Amino acid sequence: MQHWQNKLLYFYSETGRWDKEKDMTGFTAFSISLLKELTGAYMALQVVLEDAFTARISDAIPEYLNELVLHPAPISQFLEANHYDNVYWQQIPYNDDTFTEILTALSSAVMIPVTGESSTSIIVLGWSEVQVCDEHFRNFIDSAGARVRNVLQQSWKQQQLQQSVSRFTAILQQMPQAVIFIDETTYTGWVNSQAAALLQLSSTGEQPPNILGEAMAKLRNSAINREDINRQASQLFTLSNQTITNWLWTFGNNSSTQQYSVFTQPVSLPDVNGRLWVFNLL
Repeated sequence: MQHWQNKLLYFYSETGRWDKEKDMTGFTAFSISLLKELTGAYMALQVVLEDAFTARISDAIPEYLNELVLHPAPISQFLEANHYDNVYWQQIPYNDDTFTEILTALSSAVMIPVTGESSTSIIVLGWSEVQVCDEHFRNFIDSAGARVRNVLQQSWKQQQLQQSVSRFTAILQQMPQAVIFIDETTYTGWVNSQAAALLQLSSTGEQPPNILGEAMAKLRNSAINREDINRQASQLFTLSNQTITNWLWTFGNNSSTQQYSVFTQPVSLPDVNGRLWVFNLL
């Protein structure tokens, strides 16, 4: 029992925080290699169900099995019949030919389904000698397989989040209005390209609170109607939940002026507290 528990702790330590600190493209191959090492398997690989016509071998040890193509239908049926649970063959059955092409001349095998949001695969381990699949061994495989699935799932969620952030950032950057968010906690604020130009900041995106506060104060004090603006601003800071629309800010001199219609409202969400500013050039 302790033997497999120690191996599991080692597996956890080697795969910990991989999705945050390392390149995820190599995670599955590393996990397969580590499982082979810890279990003493002769063969270890991944069967990836690419589409309805192709199931391809990858990350294989021995390497000559790589790029071998299998028919996916029997594999899909195998997964469904076993409810996508791990399958333990202490003695490989002769009447099941699902993995015959990769398990030839082997005695024992374990199949670990790894289902994700965009793909399905199976990690297959094989032993030339009989591998005892007792409770402790199964606990190790079940826990290690769950770890692999969890890390891959977390990585997928992070990728989706990053893609969403990139998409909406690109949209905000292209808006003709100057968009400013000032965080009321210790977190950074944010400006789009129009706002960075208006505030005379050297970059767009996240901004330290002190830099953004100073830039906003400088902008207010440079306005022609700064007395009216400061008077309204003092009321705004007193009533933090106040929303203002069509607030006119005028810049320039007597011969040339620019006027902005300003919209500002508080933002109060579980993880975000601050104030949104939108400057629309009239």
